Amino acid sequence: MLLLPLFLESIRGFSCITGLSSVEVICRNKESKHSSAVKGSLAIVDLVYWRSEASGEPAAIVLVAIMILGERLRWRPPPSELFKINFDGAVFPHVKKSGIGVVIRNHQGLVIASCSKLVNQELCSEDIEAKAACWALSFALDVGVKRAVLEGDSLVVIKGLREEERMLTPMGLLIEEAKQLSLHFEKLLYSHAKRDCNVLAHSLAKYAAGIPDLLVWMEDVPSQFHDVFQADLQGLYE
Repeated sequence: MLLLPLFLESIRGFSCITGLSSVEVICRNKESKHSSAVKGSLAIVDLVYWRSEASGEPAAIVLVAIMILGERLRWRPPPSELFKINFDGAVFPHVKKSGIGVVIRNHQGLVIASCSKLVNQELCSEDIEAKAACWALSFALDVGVKRAVLEGDSLVVIKGLREEERMLTPMGLLIEEAKQLSLHFEKLLYSHAKRDCNVLAHSLAKYAAGIPDLLVWMEDVPSQFHDVFQADLQGLYE
């Protein structure tokens, strides 16, 4: 029972020395099959020494095995009767523009449609996320999706969509526009996700930096993002 506090304290101590947090500690065991750290999922794999305060000699040597701190978060499918609309925004300060990425998938993870859109204005992060939510709903309606889950990684935008209170800010006005679009859906739910669960939409938003206006892919995503798409599909079966 005493080893658990010692183990936790050793993790904290190692973190202080290296400057890494306990969920970012590098895998140090050279014999491990893991050749590099997996950020957020591995703790120390090494010998940990506790020294006696009196003599300074090692009082205990413990081999610490891999400690799983949490599985990598992945995209999750919607209920079978719904589609999932993932959206994200990106800002490109060097060209004073912004980008929007949207991908719509079914309960099997298959792409119904996706798009990248360039916004010829440098918006703040919250405003571009709200604008992306609006565009995502409009895009979904254009391709015939009326029963869906709208998912993004901006908590403030998702909370704004869920709440009835109006905000008299640029972001608030965009959220009100999204709420008006939501009235055209037969069923619409809102979901907040971590960035790890929204990688494909994020990639599409970043991709907008290199296009003149709007690109749409039906039942597909750009070929350079097929690996991201496949990783999401693989996550459905893990």
